[in-house]
Amino acid sequence: MRVIAAHACRNQDYYFFRGLQLNKRTKLLLTTAIVLLLLVLYLQAQPGISLIPESIDTTAASIDLTSAQTDTAVQPVTHPQVKLSELSVSTGITTQENKTLDFKQLYKQLFPLTINGTSVYDIDNDGFNETILLTPDKLIVHRYKNKVFPKIHEFKAPAGVSFVSIDIADMDNDSSPEFYISATNTGTDAYRSMVLEFTKNTFAVLEKKIPYLMRITVLVDNKKMLAGQKYSDAGTHKGELFNLELVNDKIREKEKLNITNKSVHGFSVLKNKQDSTQVIATLASSGYVEIIDMKSNSVLTASEGKYGGNPFTIRLPSADASINTVSILPIRLITTDFNSDSIDEIVCVKNSETFNNMLETTRIYTRGHFDILGFEGTSMLKPQWHSGTFSGFISDLAYGDFDNNGTPDLLLIKPSRPGKTIFKKAETELIVLVQK
Repeated sequence: MRVIAAHACRNQDYYFFRGLQLNKRTKLLLTTAIVLLLLVLYLQAQPGISLIPESIDTTAASIDLTSAQTDTAVQPVTHPQVKLSELSVSTGITTQENKTLDFKQLYKQLFPLTINGTSVYDIDNDGFNETILLTPDKLIVHRYKNKVFPKIHEFKAPAGVSFVSIDIADMDNDSSPEFYISATNTGTDAYRSMVLEFTKNTFAVLEKKIPYLMRITVLVDNKKMLAGQKYSDAGTHKGELFNLELVNDKIREKEKLNITNKSVHGFSVLKNKQDSTQVIATLASSGYVEIIDMKSNSVLTASEGKYGGNPFTIRLPSADASINTVSILPIRLITTDFNSDSIDEIVCVKNSETFNNMLETTRIYTRGHFDILGFEGTSMLKPQWHSGTFSGFISDLAYGDFDNNGTPDLLLIKPSRPGKTIFKKAETELIVLVQK
């Protein structure tokens, strides 16, 4: 069938070009565009692959890290290597004594939407968590109960604003959580973030047109840090970074962070509760997960392999109007103590591109996986658990008690089709995993 379609396409191209009498260069460009369109439609029609396939023995007590897949094309890391005692994250506990990592699927639902981000939080203080889904133009609140997942609240983005990501926390300690939504201007892609509050079953805007991308991360003393990054013409990793605070329902700069070439969108804090120390984990523009000292702001160590890969981008200005330069928005990291050793691990996503960076503005991801990284008695971050290969890509992660049973779950946002096409609507899967 594909051969017949391709033959018909070539015949149509021939008569179309004869009628228009185009030059050879224009004909080549149009032909390439048609072939790429057909390829995209073909790839979107491919069946998915199980997130946790049979190749992973979910009944085993542990997983053999030596068999975990890694990025063999990655060159040796030149980041500094230090001992765990110097990182202040030494466990003093052997791997055999730690809780074994393994997961099973708890819930999955396909939405006819482009979903950028998610979060889990008890937004109305009734003792039950809600799940928040963020699309480019809506914030949608669901609650999982009795095996159903109905929508219970919704907030629409202001005209000209495109939502990027979301974090939820009660930063001003008034017993009412705020929604920190990173957003861009749909015309210029300058940052136009906003803060919402949910009271009496209604969303209220506390502040809008905030010129930062924002990220909330939990510190070792359970306090929360609100980090913000200003827009830069050089890309998402180049803007100035600040520690922000919410005062009288307004965002203001508390102090500047002397961290450069990092995107706040990938920030998370890795905590060691044994000695009350903490470091920043972030996804660098190079693709390596880097550990940064919070006092000196220096890079201490990094992952062995590269992670990331995201078709969602921020447009950048260009002197040449014919060039649409973009900067990739990093996938957010999650840090939490999965194996109950009082030291956080890091969840990292690796999505693989179809065209291997041939098309900067049309990135297509067809395969990927995620790893849980931890310190295994060396100064390097190494995989402690490796997921199976999945189709498509993961755009965001969240960790929280999805089903309100008292134990946290890992939520994955996996766009099946990140944007609608001429023939099909956008589709996104919400996948919820629970630790065994």
